[in-house]
Amino acid sequence: MGVTEDVLGSGENILGGGSVYTDGEWIWRGDLGFYLLRYHLRLPEDFVEKVRTATSDTLAVENGRLVELTHEVMRVLGSPRREAPLHP
Repeated sequence: MGVTEDVLGSGENILGGGSVYTDGEWIWRGDLGFYLLRYHLRLPEDFVEKVRTATSDTLAVENGRLVELTHEVMRVLGSPRREAPLHP
């Protein structure tokens, strides 16, 4: 877990801000809560509704889907793709 700095310039550091989370459909960073509270941002209503109705069963994501999402995030961010599977 690392520390990231507020990219909007408050000078605050966010513990775990660079961590990435998913429910298999949406992907968000660990600093999302910080930005919501600090800057009163609005999230897409589809995401808010999914969070409101989420249970531990609906948040479970299969390993294969996690690998797919990892590769997609890496592609979007311009990270090199790993040839070996992340977890056998």
